[in-house]
Amino acid sequence: SVSMTLHQTSFCFICSHLASGEKEGDELRRNSDVLEILRATQFPRICRRAGQRIPEKIIDHDRVIWLGDLNYRISLSYEDTKKLLTENNWDALFQKDQVST
Repeated sequence: SVSMTLHQTSFCFICSHLASGEKEGDELRRNSDVLEILRATQFPRICRRAGQRIPEKIIDHDRVIWLGDLNYRISLSYEDTKKLLTENNWDALFQKDQVST
């Protein structure tokens, strides 16, 4: 992860590879990876200026950009996912999206 401030807006860029797999419990492992990254990432207290807030944790930033192989999935079979896609049934797909749940 990298922390930076540009024109008074703080940014945090994170690149990670979360747990993979489609077995029961794998989604919980991915969520646990995210929580551990959020908990353990601490930026050093350098370049301090009076009156300027410098973020020390990921969630302290104004904008967070999280990149990488996140491995979240739509919790449906290939056939069911394809059927909903052809029907443009985005609401049903969104309900099964692991990122949103």
